[in-house]
Amino acid sequence: RLRRAGNEATVSHYNIYWQKGWQKNLVGSVPAIGFLATRCTGDCAVLNTTREDGLQRYHREPYGNNELAVITFSGPAKVKITKFLTESYYDYLEIAGTRVSG
Repeated sequence: RLRRAGNEATVSHYNIYWQKGWQKNLVGSVPAIGFLATRCTGDCAVLNTTREDGLQRYHREPYGNNELAVITFSGPAKVKITKFLTESYYDYLEIAGTRVSG
């Protein structure tokens, strides 16, 4: 079973070892893919954030004027939006360069 680091910003590779009894031998290495931990910049204090079972959840309702929160992450990832209400042309959600509003 392999587990990766929560943030690979300073990880270049993972060493793979085979252990038999007290003896442990280096079998090889696997390159890191550059995974970055989820982070928020901007008005993040207004977000309700929870982390559970490897899932990062963000929730905010209601919201005020001139709030901006940017959540960044690297993949592979699954993004699930359960509720999305914005004012057309004023508020938007942007994923991979595509903006959704209204």
